[in-house]
Amino acid sequence: MHLHHLAVGNGSDCDPSYTASFTYQVQNNTVIFVANFITPTLGVVWTFPDGSQAYEPIHTHLFEPPGPYEVCLSTWYWSELTQDTCWATS
Repeated sequence: MHLHHLAVGNGSDCDPSYTASFTYQVQNNTVIFVANFITPTLGVVWTFPDGSQAYEPIHTHLFEPPGPYEVCLSTWYWSELTQDTCWATS
């Protein structure tokens, strides 16, 4: 089992300080993804190479070998300062 930490996004025009990260654990063909946030986040979208999506902060996904695979995490929150939705996306 491997534990990796990845930074996601470099902020956005809406809020340059808004970023998210995630960790994941590999167990054979199954990967457990955990989204981490500093700013209160309203939504999460995981996008997987098989075309599926998930919408919860913790998600378990089965991959069919061989790999490697690219996974995308998008998060958002409402900024009172800019009155806009701010996104962080890998």
